[in-house]
Amino acid sequence: MMKLVEHISDEQAQSIAKLAALQHRTQSMAYPPTLREIQELIPPTFARLKRMEDWLPLVLQQHRLLNTLNPHQARSQFLGLVSALPLFGSSSFLVESCSDGAISTPCLLAVNASGLNFVNLQNHVRFSLVPQQRFAAHVCFFSACFHLCVFFSLPFHFYSCTCSSTKSHDGLYPQQQYNPPS
Repeated sequence: MMKLVEHISDEQAQSIAKLAALQHRTQSMAYPPTLREIQELIPPTFARLKRMEDWLPLVLQQHRLLNTLNPHQARSQFLGLVSALPLFGSSSFLVESCSDGAISTPCLLAVNASGLNFVNLQNHVRFSLVPQQRFAAHVCFFSACFHLCVFFSLPFHFYSCTCSSTKSHDGLYPQQQYNPPS
């Protein structure tokens, strides 16, 4: 099994703890979260990087800072923070091969309002971004995998990527086309 994230900084841990505390607050819970609740609030990818006993003081500190928020304010703040993340709202695909040698495969292709984000599978760091203003994409589906053809407007360029999923996280189904907003 491949480890996707191996380390997080103190700043990232604080951000994760803040999101956990905000989630707890959205549920109208004024009392501090318990260790068991924190286990459910911290995403598993990050939870395994620290002992739960180490997450507890981080989340409790954030809870104290955010306890004056009502559930609606907490939800609004949570959504504001999450929606600012670079891959928010992405349809994600595993790219098995790509005609452009600069795209190292396998990798993750995250398509969102910012464009095509090629992401390293090992560390989740975006290594290439094609802004949405520069492309139109058409997805051709074949059985268990699909082919993504990306045409770039200026300069004219063509990527051909083979991905291994016929359905993305948010429900793009066969024969749909991604047309970025003008």
